[in-house]
Amino acid sequence: MSTIITKGATANILIRYREIIITAASKVDTGIVDIKTNELWERVKMHHINFNRYVGKKPGGELEELRHELQAENKGVVLPLTINWIGERKDVQKKMAAGKKASMGVFALKGSEMAKNILKGGLRAVGVKYDAERFMTAGLHFFCGVCSRWGPVDAKCGAAKMLTCMSCAG
Repeated sequence: MSTIITKGATANILIRYREIIITAASKVDTGIVDIKTNELWERVKMHHINFNRYVGKKPGGELEELRHELQAENKGVVLPLTINWIGERKDVQKKMAAGKKASMGVFALKGSEMAKNILKGGLRAVGVKYDAERFMTAGLHFFCGVCSRWGPVDAKCGAAKMLTCMSCAG
């Protein structure tokens, strides 16, 4: 269930009156038993996931073990969905055949504040530190705020690297 609140009011204000709201809402729908604030999930890309440790463990869910390790070793980390390799399964197999030892994975992380901490300090699993960065997909549905074209992401846009004078730079 979603609700619209008055301009300037936040969900945290609504939570203060939790019991009153639940009592009133349950008169309309007995299935309503709790209210919570909306939580944002951030998509994160993790580097250097070792093939030897995770490939072939469970077909279709081989990174589930990594998911459990990350949640166990990193206080407050909640990964609500499975971790996936970046690219398709055949891409991972090609990398392995070429002698590569690791690849990248992507996952959803619960909480924007937690994501900031992980992007700054990385993650640990079985004593190994992993670097992480924000995962951004690129495609025609992305609009570059720097060059005003469809497709590139600001961070990869060539126009963003162009030198500008102090007047143009603001």
